[in-house]
Amino acid sequence: MTMIDVDSIKVHLDAAHEAHNNYMNQPKHLGDAPLSGVNLENYKRQSSLLLEAYNDACRALFTALSTAVNKEC
Repeated sequence: MTMIDVDSIKVHLDAAHEAHNNYMNQPKHLGDAPLSGVNLENYKRQSSLLLEAYNDACRALFTALSTAVNKEC
């Protein structure tokens, strides 16, 4: 059985974990600001950017996992 080098995968896993936390904790960063008008638009824009960053991080993690597995098979 061959061992997979997890160092490169760990970098992507950490990035995906951080992106997930940023997305999930977004409402906490708003404080008590009401979600209307400009605040609502800013929230939607920020939410979209955070979700896009999370998707990119997950895609990079999947690519790293696939590459590591294919290299060992």
